[in-house]
Amino acid sequence: MALFFCGTNGKGGHNIPTSEILKRYDESLAHLLSAIKIAKRVEIFDNTHFYKSVMTIKNQEIVFFDKNAPQWARKIYAAIKGEQ
Repeated sequence: MALFFCGTNGKGGHNIPTSEILKRYDESLAHLLSAIKIAKRVEIFDNTHFYKSVMTIKNQEIVFFDKNAPQWARKIYAAIKGEQ
C-alpha cells in the first residue's frame, strides 16, 4: 500500500508517510469491523484490476469468501473470524 502512495507522489499525489498510511489502515479496519456488527449486508471488493467481489457478509456471518482473494482481504477475513 505504501508503495502505491510513494509511486504517485511524483505524479501529483500526496506525500503521506508510511507510518500514517499504516495507522489509517488499522483505523479503517476497526471501523469496518464496527460497521459489520450493525450492517445487514456488507460487500468487500478488490479493485486492483477491476471490481471483483472478494467477500460477502450477511447479518455478521461470512457467506462468501473468494479463496483467491488478495492478502489484505485475507487479513480482514481473519479479523472477522476472530471477532465472531
